[in-house]
Amino acid sequence: MRRRNRRQGERRGSAAGAILILLAITQMVIAGMVLGGGREQDLSLQRVQTTRAFYAAEAGAALAYRELALNTDVDADGGIGSISADMNEASDPALGVARLVATRTEADGVVRITVTGRADRTERRVLIEVE
Repeated sequence: MRRRNRRQGERRGSAAGAILILLAITQMVIAGMVLGGGREQDLSLQRVQTTRAFYAAEAGAALAYRELALNTDVDADGGIGSISADMNEASDPALGVARLVATRTEADGVVRITVTGRADRTERRVLIEVE
């Protein structure tokens, strides 16, 4: 009887050792996933910045088109259909943390307004063409 108990004890010891090794490997995999999660967070931040740039560009496009439709300088920057087109980023209007600028060009009877919304490293452009 004692021999069987020793063999069973050896088997149990081996099984316990294998389980401990498996748990250690699992713990390292989980720790790697948690530490690697920084990429997901950066991607989410990029999406937020893209959304901010999008809404800034859309708001700027609406304002620039309103100026053009009313033929009035609504934002008092000295130009109709342009918003802070002075190439000075510090004076660009802000929508939250996003900045926007709109420029107007005319060629062949077509007015083109290009609106750019910027938030951190992202940029969104909207083009309006009016004949």
